[in-house]
Amino acid sequence: MTVSATSLRATDGDVSMAVAELAPADLPSMSKPAGLSGDYKSSIVSLTPHGQTFDACVSIEIPYDVGTRSVGMVKAATEDSSGFTVLPPCAGGMTEECYTITLDADGITGVASACLTSFSVVAVLESPPPSPLDCEW
Repeated sequence: MTVSATSLRATDGDVSMAVAELAPADLPSMSKPAGLSGDYKSSIVSLTPHGQTFDACVSIEIPYDVGTRSVGMVKAATEDSSGFTVLPPCAGGMTEECYTITLDADGITGVASACLTSFSVVAVLESPPPSPLDCEW
C-alpha cells in the first residue's frame, strides 16, 4: 500500500492504518456482482479504518492467481456490507478509483493494482463459469 503525502487531509491529524487478510467466511452477507461471481483469485484485503477518505488516491497491489476466465477488482465499504461493487478499469492513469491488471512472465500469477479514495474491503474475483446451456455440443 502506498499513501502519498497529499492523500490525507490536514484536518485528519494522525491516522492509524491497518491491512488485514480476511477469509470468505468473514463476509457472511457479502454478495458478489453478477459479472464476477466466480472464485476469489486473491486474498480478501481489509483496509482500515473503514470509511477513511483521501484527497489523493491510495495505491494497493494484490497478487492473484491467473485462471482461464476474466477477472476484475471489487470493493465493499466494510465486512458487513451487503455486496461488492466492481471497480472500473483505469482509463487514463490512476487518478480516481480504478484498477489495472499486470501478468507476471510466468503466466501463473498477476498483480491487481488499485487506486482507492477510501478504505474498504477489496479482492480480485473471477467471472463465473459458463453455464452448460452456453456450451456448444
